[in-house]
Amino acid sequence: PAEVGFSSNLASHASGAKVLAAPPEFMPLEALTPKLIDDLVSALRRDFEIVLLDLPSAWTAWSNRVLRLSDRILLVSHLSVPHAHLTKRQLSLLVTQQMDDVPLTLVCNRFGGDTPAGVSRRSVEAAIGRPFDVLVPDDSRLMNEAINQGVALNALRRGTKLGKALEQLAASLSPARVAAQAGGR
Repeated sequence: PAEVGFSSNLASHASGAKVLAAPPEFMPLEALTPKLIDDLVSALRRDFEIVLLDLPSAWTAWSNRVLRLSDRILLVSHLSVPHAHLTKRQLSLLVTQQMDDVPLTLVCNRFGGDTPAGVSRRSVEAAIGRPFDVLVPDDSRLMNEAINQGVALNALRRGTKLGKALEQLAASLSPARVAAQAGGR
């Protein structure tokens, strides 16, 4: 495979994280190929202990390839009827594509905030067919402040419920834990 060496060119965050941001111009989803993804993931794994890829909700040949290369899938949803339907379809597609053996963490984002009337955690979990693994509480004000300033949540306020939930999520993504749960995949 072609060597893709670009880690020194990635944007650095004060936390030490490196970010490969979206291009400044819109690109068609089909512009990426499974071969390019293979090279990209290989290079990222060579240079970094943990690699997180934010995928579009639309499935393509390359996003399918990313999921097949994953040690863990992190599926983020919300407490709403449309999100419950989308999550159920995505979980079903993982089964259909024979990727249900990849460990999956199901996250409920913005939990406890303004949820539509009649939509409870239990009803969404029943519709999805499984419980959420992590509940990330809604604290839009703190989250937006951190995003807009480009700083970690704990740089603004320590010990928040949101911060603790994100720490729990981060712990679930530690390489040792992922490897143990994957059974050496």
